[in-house]
Amino acid sequence: VWNADGAVVYSDLGDSIGERFEISHDLEEALAGDIHSGVSSLAKDENRAERDFGKLLEVYVPLGGGDQPVGAVEFYMGYEPIEAAVRADFRQVGLLVLIMIGLIYLALARFAVSAVRDRRRADAKAIEASQDPLTGIANRRAFDEALILGFADGEDPLIAVLTLDVDDFKDINDSAGHATGDAVLRSLAERLTRLVREDTVVARLGGDEFGVVLNGASSHEVDGIAQRLIEGLNEPLDVPGLDVAVRVSIGSASNSGNAAGPEALVEMADAALYAAKRSGKNRHVAFMRGMREPSLAVAHDSV
Repeated sequence: VWNADGAVVYSDLGDSIGERFEISHDLEEALAGDIHSGVSSLAKDENRAERDFGKLLEVYVPLGGGDQPVGAVEFYMGYEPIEAAVRADFRQVGLLVLIMIGLIYLALARFAVSAVRDRRRADAKAIEASQDPLTGIANRRAFDEALILGFADGEDPLIAVLTLDVDDFKDINDSAGHATGDAVLRSLAERLTRLVREDTVVARLGGDEFGVVLNGASSHEVDGIAQRLIEGLNEPLDVPGLDVAVRVSIGSASNSGNAAGPEALVEMADAALYAAKRSGKNRHVAFMRGMREPSLAVAHDSV
């Protein structure tokens, strides 16, 4: 027990009664009316008798009523039991935290797996919606979308369309069988994609008809591309059971010099393709005004 002057007036150890020590910060707060507690370092002079007890928790409590305490009481408690209890509590809390983290991780993992699965399903559906199941290239829907996007790319974009199909494809099916016919279409699709630029959209429009969207190609460039396709596709195909030559006809149309939209451009290319068929097959025909009358078609024989 301390008086207001910092003298020990009572101690259960007895040897420090009557001694006066330098008032510590802890005692000063208690004499000012505040309760203070903390783990003692036992480095102060008045703690010399307690140093044999190990780590202690010390508490300072003001004595007396009113605004000014007349002294303070200093209590000491063994800190090791408290520390052990705190550690045990922390271990329990830590275990609970680890369990919660594990549960959260499992929940996030399940969510991530579900999200990846949903994304893969969405991607698979998107591919299925835009891919031709027989050849693996773009289908009619993807072809139309590419054409619409081409028209939306800047002001007055230069767009050309090629439509082509296999000459006398019915004869191949009849003579070699539908399995061979399907193999021909797959081989043609693969070769088509190798004969054009990587960013060019090549699609199977249905049956033995294919379509190509060319962005920014002039009429001269379109003709050169078409002739290159005919020559490349006329090369022998590596198709087992095929003993007949495969030839293709191509029709093309460009929006250069006209206000044709996507749908009209495809119709114009189809009209040119029809003209190529009528004028001997295995050739490219570029659309010209009035071409819907077959007699007005202008054909370019392939080399």
